[in-house]
Formats: sequence, C-alpha cells, structure tokens
Amino acid sequence: MLNVIPLNRHAAADRRRFIRLPFALYREDPHWVPPLNQAQHRLLSNHEPFYEHGDVQLFLAVRAGRDVGRVAAIENRHHNEFQQDKTGFVGFFECEHDGEAAQGLFNAAGNWLKTKNLNRMRGPVNLSTNHTVGLLVAGEPGPPMVDMTYNPRYYEELFLKAGFIKVMDVVAHALDIKTPAAIDRLKKLSARIEARNNITTRSLDLTHFEQEIEILEAIYNSAWEKNWGFVPLTRKEFHHLAKDLKMVVDPDLVRLVFVDGKPAGFLAAIFNLNEILIRLKGKLFPWGIFKIILGRSKIKSLRLLLLGIIKEYRHRGLETVLYHHALQHALVRGYTWCENSWLLETNRQVIQASEFMGGREYRRYRILEKALDDTGRGARHG
Repeated sequence: MLNVIPLNRHAAADRRRFIRLPFALYREDPHWVPPLNQAQHRLLSNHEPFYEHGDVQLFLAVRAGRDVGRVAAIENRHHNEFQQDKTGFVGFFECEHDGEAAQGLFNAAGNWLKTKNLNRMRGPVNLSTNHTVGLLVAGEPGPPMVDMTYNPRYYEELFLKAGFIKVMDVVAHALDIKTPAAIDRLKKLSARIEARNNITTRSLDLTHFEQEIEILEAIYNSAWEKNWGFVPLTRKEFHHLAKDLKMVVDPDLVRLVFVDGKPAGFLAAIFNLNEILIRLKGKLFPWGIFKIILGRSKIKSLRLLLLGIIKEYRHRGLETVLYHHALQHALVRGYTWCENSWLLETNRQVIQASEFMGGREYRRYRILEKALDDTGRGARHG
C-alpha cells in the first residue's frame, strides 16, 4: 500500500528524511553528485530569504514502510505578484520508477497549492527560477555541472503520465575554451567593438564587495526583467546568493562592462565545484572542507552562470567583449572547457552568441506544468 505523508520542514528529523531519500535512489549511479547536506537543510529551512515571500510543504511517498519518492509544493508570492498570475510550483522531486507514487505526490502537492488559491503547478523548480530548474530530458551522459539538475530519464514519463505538459526548455552549451579559431575570432571582434564605443571592462573587486553587489543587483534585475519566468531577487536574496557564490567564484571571471562610465552589463562564471562534491557524499565536515580547499586549484571546468546586458546597451556587441576578457583569464588559469547554462530555448540572441563562441547544445532540460482547475487552462505563462 502507498501512503503519501506531509513532512514538517521546520523539524530537523523530517528535513533529514526528505534529504536522504535520493542517496538511496542514486546509490548505483556514478554520475550523481550528492548535494551537501548542510546546504540542503538551509535551503529547506527559514534561513533562506525566499521564505519571506514564499512557503513550502514537503511530501514523502512511502510504500511498505520504505520511502520511495518525495516532492515539495512551493508557493512563491513574489512570482505571482510580479507575473500577475496564480502559479504554484513543484520541486525537489525524486522518485523510483513508480507511476502510482509519482501521481500520489503530485496530487498531494496540487491539493496543497489549491489551498493557496493557485490554479496551476509548474516544475521542477527548486524554490524559484533563481535556483535550480528543469528535468534533464536529453543530452550527453556524465555528472551535472554545479547548480544544474540531474535525474533519471524516466522522470519525464512520470510527469507526463500525471498530466503535465511541456511549457519551456532550457539548454546547456558546451564550449571548448581552448579552440584557437574561436579565440582569434573573439579577439578581433572585441577589439573592433571596444574601438568604436567608449567601453571599459574590469573584474570583480572583492575588496569593495558590498559596493560591487549593489552594481550587480541593479544590472541583474534590469537585464533579466523580460525573460520568461523571471522573478526579481529581493535585496536580501541577492546578497544571500552573492555571499554563497563568493566561495566558488574567481573574481577575474566576473566581468563588468561600462559604457561612458555607466554600468551596462556583467558576466559571471564559477568553477565547477561538482568535480569535488561528487566524492564527498554530501558531507562537508570533518574532511570535506579540506578537500574543497585543496582540490580547488585542480578544477578544469567552468560554468558560465550569468550574462546580462541592460536593455539600452544591447545590440552593441558588449557580450562579445565580456566573453573575450573572461576567456583570456580562463586560459591563464588553465581551465579547459565551460558549460554555458541555462539558456532559454526561445532566446535566439543569447544562443547565437554562444554558438559564435563555439558553443554547442549538449544537454536539454524541461519545465512542465499542469492546470489545477479550469481557470489554469490557457492562462498566460509568466
């Protein structure tokens, strides 16, 4: 018999049970990267600024005394105010190849979301689109890049059989950053762009970190405003995220670009911490932190996490300038390849810029949704 039970995310024991389920599910999968237990506890507790405008209910599917699946139902009031809709979210989904268990989890999540007066649910979205999103549905095998999702391919079948439909794909490009042709092409084009515009660029200044964050926040909430599914970060959320990223960022790979001395955009790449996390089994202490410190210099891959240009400065080639300067530093540091993710499948300008760099799509992730009542059908997608 299957039972779907609610968990209390405020109780450490319930969070622990929720967090541990994937460790059993993926125990034979060599590509799965266990998330740090400490980080997962924080993500699901009120230490995360998200909970100032959101709420989460955890559910667990139990069959014959064994935990076989989990899901989180997520209300993001900030999203619904900004997008002017009534969308709920499902995230942190993990499940055995068990259609009944998946259906039970989605039913429980949907019923909870309906109590919040929401008319459709979308996912996987692990808190918000400013966190991790999407089902891995196509692409090359291998461990995921840092802060990208990973799952068995049958997960899409579980979503579809439960009545979800595709709403958007996001893609990841692989870039060989040591390709001579791409390097030479970027260098020449960047020089021409910089020569005809009053453009300056520099790396992140960690000695004035708080002031830098103010600049990045303003660019972020302006440059991404019209993107599908975008929700602006609150000041507290942005500062919280920035402090986390400070641990996995090389300041020379966060590039700011200015036009006539005014902030116009930025690029942020982070080193792929998953190269180390895959060996830690979710444990930061007592030895994990030392393995991260000692192994950091051996990491060879990067993730291009963010690249945005404020609207009034677009179509001037500023992306090329940022790509070029970041690439020069990546080469000096000895990185060999980069994942550019995630990219909306509908954002042709960004995809073409990545392809110009030599990027090629190598993985695809899917976001799906399901109406919770008749008013959720045909509603505009925010």
